[in-house]
Amino acid sequence: DTSTLVLVTAELAMRSSRRRCHLWRFGAIASAVTVLHLRKILVAPLCFALPQVSPPNDVPADLFPAGSDFEDLAAQIHSDLEIRTADKAVCQDLLSKLAESGDPLLASRWLRKMRACGVDLDPNCYEAIVAAHCLQGLATEGEMILEVHAKELASEGRRPSAASYGSLAETFAERGEVEKAQEYLKNMKSFDLP
Repeated sequence: DTSTLVLVTAELAMRSSRRRCHLWRFGAIASAVTVLHLRKILVAPLCFALPQVSPPNDVPADLFPAGSDFEDLAAQIHSDLEIRTADKAVCQDLLSKLAESGDPLLASRWLRKMRACGVDLDPNCYEAIVAAHCLQGLATEGEMILEVHAKELASEGRRPSAASYGSLAETFAERGEVEKAQEYLKNMKSFDLP
């Protein structure tokens, strides 16, 4: 009887020390009907994996701002990026919010995704992300972002904001890396600031 086989197999699977189904060990061959019955009886982590629920609009886990107030905004932007209709201002808004929320690494991942999808971001977005890295003590990561950004902008005849260089100069000075701090101050001074 199929229901007896299902119950016996389910009980044996639950007793498994590794909490996995080892149907082949017990000589049972599960038919499609048995699998359907097992799915109703067993809890997914004990035996069969049920489909996982992903974040809205299939936002990858490494880009999903879990627990934040802008999960919906991230989902909207991700779906817009996928079909290449993302609005520059909305993208910049998300980057600013992520940087201000204290998650510069997530902001950096979104920045790479947006650039890969062809969104032309203003220098102030990079400035906010570099500053957020510096506030978190991640000056080296902020430096890498600024270097990549500077190359992208140079190819377009533009340059990063002076504030990006200032944030890095201040952070490196606080860390005692005087030579790097002076290098970034020199770059910042080249902007002819008032």
